[in-house]
Amino acid sequence: RFADKNARDYWAEVYFYDMGKPENAFAVYGMQKRSDFASLNWTQFGYSTSDSLYAAFGKYYIEIFLSSDNGKLLNSAVDAAKQISSAASAGKTDMPVLELFPTENLVADSFKFIPADAFGCDDLKNIFMAEYRIGDNIITAFLSTNAPAETYDKYYRFLIDNGGEELPHELTIMNCKAVDLFGSIELFFH
Repeated sequence: RFADKNARDYWAEVYFYDMGKPENAFAVYGMQKRSDFASLNWTQFGYSTSDSLYAAFGKYYIEIFLSSDNGKLLNSAVDAAKQISSAASAGKTDMPVLELFPTENLVADSFKFIPADAFGCDDLKNIFMAEYRIGDNIITAFLSTNAPAETYDKYYRFLIDNGGEELPHELTIMNCKAVDLFGSIELFFH
């Protein structure tokens, strides 16, 4: 905890984590993102709220919690995070898999990473996701770069066993299946 020596009521708690590899830091960053965030313009993966700051850089993840909603205190936290980021990382986090997502209609700052047990299915691992705005709808795209074909079959079975219903479709994508799971339509292919 750091505090202003002249105003002890204004403090910041800084948590700095070595997550082992960039994907782990990115997973925490994306999955814990609060809805009231504002993107940070000085880092690739970072955001703030009125009383906190979060950033992933390389294999590191940082959280800074503030004692109050105070602009001056938040600016100090931003300066501290910049210095920590600069000292601990080479800069840009290399996540080439994110470049596989189409950019048209992509919702800014919507990327997330699920390292294990995605959607309650223990066979789904290393899932990247992003949101797209199509008209008035938000669509979520999921991508796994290393799942074997049988994982898709297991996921299909998982959906059906948990109340899903296979839907007929006219898509020409090879090995594509469509499942309605309680009003949520899932399309997947390998």
